[in-house]
Amino acid sequence: MVLRCAADMPYQDCDIQKLRRLDHSELELGKPLRGHVRNHRGQIVMLAGHVLAEADLATLEAKAPRGQFAGPDWTDDESAAASLPADVLEELRQQRKQLGEKRARHDKRHTWSVRMTVELEEATDISRRRRKIVVTTHDLSTGGFAFTYRRYIHPGTQVRAMFDSLPGTPTMLGIVRHCNHLGGSEHRIGVEFLNAIRHGQG
Repeated sequence: MVLRCAADMPYQDCDIQKLRRLDHSELELGKPLRGHVRNHRGQIVMLAGHVLAEADLATLEAKAPRGQFAGPDWTDDESAAASLPADVLEELRQQRKQLGEKRARHDKRHTWSVRMTVELEEATDISRRRRKIVVTTHDLSTGGFAFTYRRYIHPGTQVRAMFDSLPGTPTMLGIVRHCNHLGGSEHRIGVEFLNAIRHGQG
């Protein structure tokens, strides 16, 4: 049996025959989820890459009262997610070559700029809110990137960095680690990557 996921979550098929109940030990506080968390009907209730906080446990109980389940996207291998940012960076290198850039860097950190859409998930006093901004990266690497912005962004804010220029719009899931004031209203924000997904594959 195949069901469609909830409208406010990524649109994809969910085969409930492939679901398995998550053990509580797999929901580790302070660590990113290794796949989407689903309810007993296969609907996504929390996205892969979300860094689990204490308050999220109550949210999961409310959204999936009959238990939390994992689908085929769940991985127990931390290195599987860690390799994905490197794949996306290699795609960016190849794209630059095709556009005629004289030299494509092969070191671990890339000073060339990449324009992307960033979705921020920020905690408020009563809930969480999401907003999208368009930024240009600095110091892009497999570990993360930095960008400048005209407002302060709190460390711990969750980030979805969408590489709009690449096929499938690969998306890096990350977290803001620091925000330094540069002067005036400008701030430099440092983001650490957690894992990556490709749109349409979950």
